[in-house]
Amino acid sequence: MTKGIPVVYLDTSVFVRAIEGAESEAEPLKHFLATLREFPGAAVTRELTWAELPDVIHIVTAFMADCRYIMTPDEDARRLPATQERLYPDSSGISMVLEARCKGSAW
Repeated sequence: MTKGIPVVYLDTSVFVRAIEGAESEAEPLKHFLATLREFPGAAVTRELTWAELPDVIHIVTAFMADCRYIMTPDEDARRLPATQERLYPDSSGISMVLEARCKGSAW
């Protein structure tokens, strides 16, 4: 499978919520992360994600990877490049990423 352009950048909190969140929040994220494993290159994050450095690191990483979306609950991530959109890590945000895939995104 040819690696396409990532569709979404995953912020640290997506992983934290999948592991530590309430079941209603964690289960959809766990399923989403499992789905992403079937599409290598569809999502990106950085090793720095685990160190929880400032949002600018995440925004720049997503921008450099040409990600369309940044998934984070962090309200500070409101100032994004015009080519990117912030998605909340809930069922609506997950649906947006999966719908982007169905509409012919590169992954």
